[in-house]
Amino acid sequence: MATISELIAATDAHVLQQPGGVDPAAVPVGRIRVAGRQVAPGDVYWALPRAGCDGTQQSAEAFARGAIGAVVPRPVEAPSDRWILQTPDAHEALHRWAQWRRRHFSGTLIVITGELGSTTARQMMNMVLGGRLRGASESAGHDPHVGVLLGVSAIEPEHEYALLELAATSCGEFAPLMSLAMPKVAVITSLAYSPVAYFGNRQRTTLAYGKLLAALPPDGRAVLADDPWLCPLASSCPAPITWVGTSDGCDLLAENVLTTEGRLQFTLGGVTFHIPAWGRHHLTAALCAIAIGRMMGMDFSAMAAALEKYRPVPDRCKVVELRGATFIHDPRDADLAGMHEVAEILHQVDAAGRRIIVCGDLGEPDARCPTRYWQLGRAAVETAGVNLLIACGQYSRYVVAGARAAGVPHAKAIACRNAADSLPYLGQATQPGDVVLIKGSGLLEIKRLAEALGAYPLRRTA
Repeated sequence: MATISELIAATDAHVLQQPGGVDPAAVPVGRIRVAGRQVAPGDVYWALPRAGCDGTQQSAEAFARGAIGAVVPRPVEAPSDRWILQTPDAHEALHRWAQWRRRHFSGTLIVITGELGSTTARQMMNMVLGGRLRGASESAGHDPHVGVLLGVSAIEPEHEYALLELAATSCGEFAPLMSLAMPKVAVITSLAYSPVAYFGNRQRTTLAYGKLLAALPPDGRAVLADDPWLCPLASSCPAPITWVGTSDGCDLLAENVLTTEGRLQFTLGGVTFHIPAWGRHHLTAALCAIAIGRMMGMDFSAMAAALEKYRPVPDRCKVVELRGATFIHDPRDADLAGMHEVAEILHQVDAAGRRIIVCGDLGEPDARCPTRYWQLGRAAVETAGVNLLIACGQYSRYVVAGARAAGVPHAKAIACRNAADSLPYLGQATQPGDVVLIKGSGLLEIKRLAEALGAYPLRRTA
């Protein structure tokens, strides 16, 4: 593990405070955190500038939570047994530290990106590789630049692999991220339902991912889903490509694909895989993980055993039963990619009754674009075949318009100002055998929903 003395040498930081009688070459650098509330005992708090402050304001909270030290742009108070390093440019210092850590890593660095399923793919890869190899698995988070810096900084020299999930919010952002990460392998899950607002249009989107592939070394490897939008990018990749999916010509071709409630099953390499996950969309993530596993010397049977222990991302879909109806709660903000994903789950649930969707405002860059909301409503109907749609939020009327255009009767597509206004409709409409998808943050928590449903007696059905 890297030490404080190596951190000082790599960043040229100035020591403001150090515990007496302690050799800096013997003090390990813990995980770096840039938010005081995220600090755990043994972490290092790194004060990055943000709107209205230079980050030092959170140092007291960081030390209270157990930070062993801090990197700050100006002096701060700290317990006498903690380290304090000062640097005039904390962001530049973090960049230099990440570069230092990357130079000292000789394992295989794998970047994972795409508009659908990249987090799931990364977690499945870690399941496949983690049983036999030492490695790190990091998400880029909401800020791609800071996320990559933190992700690379978390890699230890003794790791045999590192998984780094990349995200970009503009066409040119992949280049600097790839330059810092210097991956040997790139995985792109899917662009089929990409919210193209990030890059302006579909052509710019594919161009951005093409540049990502072009940055790979010739002795590297790319893993691509059999997405029609990814096919034109093959010519820009200097490294060999492994195609995964269900189309003819795929290098890893899944067969006998079956999705039942809460389980995905398929056959590959003569081995049947059973993955406890809702939705066929998990297939691409699983195949990408298997491709990486094969690349790292894993056999199909071992990977099948590993993936059978997979558990979905904690903040994703939760499935509960209330009053005889099945409720699927996905607290993430709605977007077209996510709606296709969870609507597919809704479609696959074996429901004796109706399919109902409650959705909120979009959580993507063009969240004020009426057309996006119209598309959201249409996607909900075409993918899931809903019988009742309740849209909440400022743009709910556009979601309802899209649903009606897709064939939902006017009385079965309802616009509400907020989640509270939707409760009477949902409480009076929901019957045993129905399946209800709640999609969006800040909507209806399951506990609150259960309490609200109790206020509405079940209607008699013929």
